[in-house]
Amino acid sequence: MSEITMPVSQFQVQPATPKPMGPKSTFIYCSSCNKKNHTVVLKKHKAIAWLSCLLLCLGGCICGCCLIPFHMDSCSNIEHMCPECKAFLGQYRP
Repeated sequence: MSEITMPVSQFQVQPATPKPMGPKSTFIYCSSCNKKNHTVVLKKHKAIAWLSCLLLCLGGCICGCCLIPFHMDSCSNIEHMCPECKAFLGQYRP
């Protein structure tokens, strides 16, 4: 008996690399769910925002001034996600 061999095609899967984005929601094509949507924007605060808040509290700014770092764009990263499949699409770092 002879063996039948079939040629095997080789596919190279390239991981999706996050694209640089801006601070606002963007209309983009999602490679995970193959749909075009506006991205969902999530604001993630950096450690410097928490540290600044703590230092302001220790310095006597407890009447709300200690929350200022959480409203500064330079103290947070903004992540863009697909609203359909919740896939991470990119990040904005000011």
